Amino acid sequence: MLPQLLAKAGMDAYVFTRPLTHLNPEISRGAFCWESADGSRVLAFHIYEGSGFGDYGNFGPLDQKIEANVGLLGDEWPLMMAFYGVGNHGGDPTIENIEQIVDRQAAGGAPELIFSSPDAYFDAVRANQAHAAGLPDWRDELLHCAPGCYSTTMTVKRANRRRKPTGERRKMERRRRMGGGRSVGDGDAR
Repeated sequence: MLPQLLAKAGMDAYVFTRPLTHLNPEISRGAFCWESADGSRVLAFHIYEGSGFGDYGNFGPLDQKIEANVGLLGDEWPLMMAFYGVGNHGGDPTIENIEQIVDRQAAGGAPELIFSSPDAYFDAVRANQAHAAGLPDWRDELLHCAPGCYSTTMTVKRANRRRKPTGERRKMERRRRMGGGRSVGDGDAR
């Protein structure tokens, strides 16, 4: 499982969007501990609403996105990450995005918005041991998401078929290797 690979690579935290909540509603939104069968653990953060909005996204204006994330805050833990940027898969923040956040910071009130990083967020989670101990645990795969969506071009699909022989193709290869009425094994060379 991925937590084992991440831990062995020296990573202790992981941020992801997919699978989206509707594909696997059992996965916690926000922070949780993700554990592999071997006991390897990483802190994980499930981005609630993706990171894209604006002209190319479908998540509405920045204020709506902020409010949706604020709705996930519990009374016991006042920190939440919110990712933003223009485009379908995040992208860069616009000057307007940054100005909107700065305006909300100047206005005060809840929530307090800060420009930060995932590392700073995970450090804050670890520093609050009572909260970290109460995070939900996830001990399963997240879920394969959108199979085939990254191999929609004919060139990629053709290359994948060549690299990954199907059962029928394997049978054809075996028949081709037949010689003189006897089967030629994989180790035989002619």
